[in-house]
Amino acid sequence: MATKENTTETSMDDIWKNFTTGDAPLSGEQVDTLEKAMQEAESNHGICRRVAVASLGRSGAELVDAANKDREVAVAFAETASCIRSEVERLKSIIEMMESAIFRSELALFEREDMEEIMSEVKAA
Repeated sequence: MATKENTTETSMDDIWKNFTTGDAPLSGEQVDTLEKAMQEAESNHGICRRVAVASLGRSGAELVDAANKDREVAVAFAETASCIRSEVERLKSIIEMMESAIFRSELALFEREDMEEIMSEVKAA
């Protein structure tokens, strides 16, 4: 019967084996495509950020009043929410990618006897 400890150890062995024998998660072409898409999306980031910050500079009563007075403003608020929601999803995706890169970078150091020293040195810098 497998214990929790054995199951975890096997999982780590599988992760290590896949990491050291598997292909890169992305091809060179996929890296280029992803980088280009991220750079293009950055141009929209500023607009969403500015609109989000501007909406936080108004009271709730001001926003409600503006939305109730003018349908175009109400539509603009809905578009704003949609834009910001899309930006949040994009940023979550970037966070997931970055966390994967952190894991892979640290895992690459695993066999080094001085791994802890290297990690401490970098954290102290």
